[in-house]
Amino acid sequence: AATHAAHGAVKGASQVGIEDAAGKYISENVEGALLEASNYAVDALMTYGGGTAYTQATINSALTAIGTVNKTTLLLRPGTWVISSNADWSAYTNVTFKIVPGTMVSHGAFTVNIPNRDLGGTVFQWLSGSGTVILSGNVLEVYPDEFATNTTPGTTDMSTALSSAVQSGVKRLVLRGTKYAYTGLTIPDGTKDLTIEGIAVEYHAGSSQLWFTPTTGNGIYFAGDCDYFTLRNLTLNAHGGESDSVCIAD
Repeated sequence: AATHAAHGAVKGASQVGIEDAAGKYISENVEGALLEASNYAVDALMTYGGGTAYTQATINSALTAIGTVNKTTLLLRPGTWVISSNADWSAYTNVTFKIVPGTMVSHGAFTVNIPNRDLGGTVFQWLSGSGTVILSGNVLEVYPDEFATNTTPGTTDMSTALSSAVQSGVKRLVLRGTKYAYTGLTIPDGTKDLTIEGIAVEYHAGSSQLWFTPTTGNGIYFAGDCDYFTLRNLTLNAHGGESDSVCIAD
């Protein structure tokens, strides 16, 4: 847990800030310090990573100090944060992971559970790796663009990014107003209440399009018991010319 603290400053004045449960000074930011004690911010890199350690250990240290009670924003600064083993942070339901442009969580083949991620109202790639990423807690929508950059819409293969978004556990997958080329998307057995939603259905440059570019096979394939699946406000386009390819199959 963290508390507000007054530290000695120059000329005998008091310096307002925040300290963690161990008495370690977290911030000199007066605005942040004036937040209620149940809602404060922690800079993982500067406070627990010595300003240089973009590591899983730094994140773990910050989370351990924060605990699981007080509502907290944990900032991951721009840079590549390397995850070196499976990480399940879902117990920290009180922590919001603040992700900013330029931040990359490189998790390799490891599985990661990140609660309450906050992108600040923007959408950008911040995840890199082949392991499953679960976005738990208060996450209302997920974008494939969080897992890969759609560099050339309609050409860049977003298949893996779409699959990663489906496996994130978030029930609403949102496509931005552009083309998402893919060669197939499997909806895993047991998936329930999943919605894939675009921002516009009209067939024009600003609409959301799943741009299926197959050689053979199926666009969206249900691999078992998948209940209450919804497609909304998007266009499905089979752009492969293959007679044995279909957009949706089960």
